[in-house]
Amino acid sequence: RVAEKVEQKKWRSQQKELLDELLPKATGREAQVEKRIARREEAKARDSSPDRAMLPGGGDVFGGDDSFAAAKAREAKREEGARLRTLAKHEEIAQRAAAAQAKEDERMAAFRALVSQGPITIAKRQ
Repeated sequence: RVAEKVEQKKWRSQQKELLDELLPKATGREAQVEKRIARREEAKARDSSPDRAMLPGGGDVFGGDDSFAAAKAREAKREEGARLRTLAKHEEIAQRAAAAQAKEDERMAAFRALVSQGPITIAKRQ
């Protein structure tokens, strides 16, 4: 079993060396340029593909053919939603603060009632 693994590893490394000799890989800037060209070709093929689904309004499923007015409307809708969420959050914080203040006022009223009865004495420890 171990001998088989060693043999497989040796064969794989030989195959890799052979591949590098026959078809050397591009390195550095050349590799980046080749990748960029490949991405560009894939995008062109995707855009010109007959499989690209078109919507009845003229746009496609991927969001192309968009008008500026539609983009502005989406942005306005997003901003309005954010404003409403912020407003709701501030309202919730205000409610919690009011509840905490009411609780504090209740405690202070109890304390003032205790103080109005006369001096407060604390029993000594034994």
